[in-house]
Amino acid sequence: MTLKNKNRLTAILTIAYLVSCSCINYKKETKIFEKYLNDNFNKCIEQQRHFYLLSNSYVCKNCISYYLAILDSSMMNANNKNITIITTIDLPGLERLKSKTNFLKDNLGQLNYENLNLNNLTIFYTEYGKIVDITYLPLDKEKENRYKLNQIVKNN
Repeated sequence: MTLKNKNRLTAILTIAYLVSCSCINYKKETKIFEKYLNDNFNKCIEQQRHFYLLSNSYVCKNCISYYLAILDSSMMNANNKNITIITTIDLPGLERLKSKTNFLKDNLGQLNYENLNLNNLTIFYTEYGKIVDITYLPLDKEKENRYKLNQIVKNN
């Protein structure tokens, strides 16, 4: 093998290593979330691309209502069935979204006790029955949050 080929091979292996290290593995969260869905709603994580918007009882209600209003205004039609909202609390604006999305109300508040590191409105992006990304909507990033919510509807 020539020096030039060795350098190419080294570069390719380095890139492959960096790419493999940058992938975040959500096995723990997937296992917890899968059990939670099954135990509380007799459901499984969707196999198709899906967005789960989660909020437990320890949230800023006005902030979540604001995010839901953004989501609602982004939805032109009532067929956003790859979006599921799961919450433990009643929130203004949910009634309009119930007809446009899947909605699960955790009346027993079990979501409060799951080790899922939820923060206000948390979005689980899933495919093939696994969580592939988790997004948090922090209170101080309104423009970014609006963009993220619009992207969810756009990718529907």
